[in-house]
Amino acid sequence: MGANEILHEDATWRLAARKNLALSVWTGAPSAGQIKTFYRHSERFVHAHPAGQILCSIVLRGTPDFSQETRTELAKMVKDHKLFSLGSAHLILLSGLAGTAVRTFLNTVVLIAKPTAPFRVFAEKGAAVVWLHTQLSKAPEAWLNNEIREAIDEAMADR
Repeated sequence: MGANEILHEDATWRLAARKNLALSVWTGAPSAGQIKTFYRHSERFVHAHPAGQILCSIVLRGTPDFSQETRTELAKMVKDHKLFSLGSAHLILLSGLAGTAVRTFLNTVVLIAKPTAPFRVFAEKGAAVVWLHTQLSKAPEAWLNNEIREAIDEAMADR
């Protein structure tokens, strides 16, 4: 099995990758600057995996407070049809109103941006892993049964 490569890390965000799976772990609401950095790393990731790549974005905690600039930058990223050709899974592990607010925000971004790749929001890791495995099987890179869950767990460790 492999290990995740850390592409970026700061106080509220870790961006990691394993094979053609990008893993974005949030412990606070993103800033516009973080989204711009995310976009740049995502473009490089796509070039490194031209046969297909996927994103798993994980929200662990934080207050869902998104500035207009952050919303605008995120919409630009979601509209870019070259990014994450196999899709994106958004695993929201916040409970209560905060989780509902994040899911509502993501659904609004999707309605506005209209991504061409599949875009799914999950509240449970197991369902996200099953969907990610299905999507990743469309690319030539092989994934072992537990490898996706291990990559997610490793990305979330110490956050």
